[in-house]
Amino acid sequence: MKEHLRIGLVLLFAACGVSLFAQEKGREYVPAMIGFYNLENLFDTIDSPDTEDAEFLPDGPKQWNTERYRYKLEHMARVIAELGTEVHPKGPAVLGLSEVETGGVVEDLVAMPALKDRGYRVASHEGPDARGVDVAFIYDPTRFQFLGQRAFRLRIPDKEDFRTRDQLMISGVMDGDTVHCIVAHWPSRRGGQKRSEPFRIAAAQLGRSIVDSLLQADPNARILYMGDLNDDPVDKSVRRHLKTTAQASLAR
Repeated sequence: MKEHLRIGLVLLFAACGVSLFAQEKGREYVPAMIGFYNLENLFDTIDSPDTEDAEFLPDGPKQWNTERYRYKLEHMARVIAELGTEVHPKGPAVLGLSEVETGGVVEDLVAMPALKDRGYRVASHEGPDARGVDVAFIYDPTRFQFLGQRAFRLRIPDKEDFRTRDQLMISGVMDGDTVHCIVAHWPSRRGGQKRSEPFRIAAAQLGRSIVDSLLQADPNARILYMGDLNDDPVDKSVRRHLKTTAQASLAR
């Protein structure tokens, strides 16, 4: 199997020019690796009657059996185990994930030999996507103390049958600060970039509304927005609607 490590954007937000994760006088921070990984259709071999997962069944087109499932898990676990070890010997403190069928497949992933000793815990949520792919989140509880999670539904006006991934927010304490991590997998470019663009703009607007609500409650909130956006940083969904900036100084 050829492994494709698809790393999406990890965006940091701060209000009114306030530095995010800025060092306080006399306070030292421990470096942490934070990332995102598209697992590219991590399905188990069990039929889920409510989703379109026939492609990933033993009698389906891919002949997806236990051997192939375990092989994929082992390879992905090894890739994750090597991420960020130059920053911290235990690799990622937190890692956003996309294209997972259930929380169970993520539990299987972190139980693989390459990751088992890391002690990762899983936050997941099953949304309305027709194929049953969702986002999830793993974290090292010794470096990220879980506080809670909340899912946000993307709704498209006049398209009640539109079904895509929810955006998942996980809140926790890292290095003494409360951090909000939002994991997203925006709608694909199926049907063409222009035709599908309104769906990603809607996803960007949802993401921005989540960020704004956090900043309204706390102007100094620490916020990480991560995911596979299916758009480039220069596209208007990201620049104009998610309202990102290229000023790295704002994310010190």
